[in-house]
Amino acid sequence: MADPDEHPAKPSGSAQVAEDLVDAATGLDGRAWQTLRDLVLRPWTMIQRAAFDHDPRYVSAVKLSLAMSTLSIVLMSWLVPSEAYFDRLRVSSPEAWAQLTAQLDAHGVCFPHFADRFSSRHELLNTIATLFECGVFGLFLYVLDRARPYLSHLNFVLYCYSLWLLATAPLQFVVVADLGGSGFLAGVGMIVLLPGLMLMGLRRLYPAPWLRQVVRGSMLLVLTAVLLGATVVMISSGAMAWTRASFGL
Repeated sequence: MADPDEHPAKPSGSAQVAEDLVDAATGLDGRAWQTLRDLVLRPWTMIQRAAFDHDPRYVSAVKLSLAMSTLSIVLMSWLVPSEAYFDRLRVSSPEAWAQLTAQLDAHGVCFPHFADRFSSRHELLNTIATLFECGVFGLFLYVLDRARPYLSHLNFVLYCYSLWLLATAPLQFVVVADLGGSGFLAGVGMIVLLPGLMLMGLRRLYPAPWLRQVVRGSMLLVLTAVLLGATVVMISSGAMAWTRASFGL
């Protein structure tokens, strides 16, 4: 009788195809759990080793940030209905809302269809804008420290961005639940946490005299405020213009 250990069972064709698709879509392997664990438990040690020392035990910053961004988009699309933006528009600007609905009726466009397309365009532009912001932050750090290559600074920013996504995931539920003042405070916390993490990383991984640290931290805060303010306006207006054009409005 043949030994069952001599010829181990092979996965079915469909299971193998599914596994290949997951690997191709995420680019993650067994290192992902170690990367996420260390990013939560000892973030600055992990980022130091991964971004600056190129430790092969960790998933690359690009793969990790893209995977985390994708999961965040899926989570938000599940939590927030596509009509949420237009609910705010209906309340804040009744004139603009009336003009939009009149145009949709005139062109025979179904509002839920319009809202779904706007939501998808908004998510895409938000992802592009986030990558652009990370590139600008990496350039800022490169100007501060040219001893390291630009890609090392960019990796640092991308790991910080992934850490921010992990830290703010619970806050997203609070914001969506809209529990009175808790939702507002959670939203403020999500905004403040990003520059806060960057400042902590700047202090830990970019050592300098205290006066230079204050100057660099102030410049980072100004840069963060400018980028966030500009991209929020550009993403919303760009998504609206893109969606209107796709329906010929």
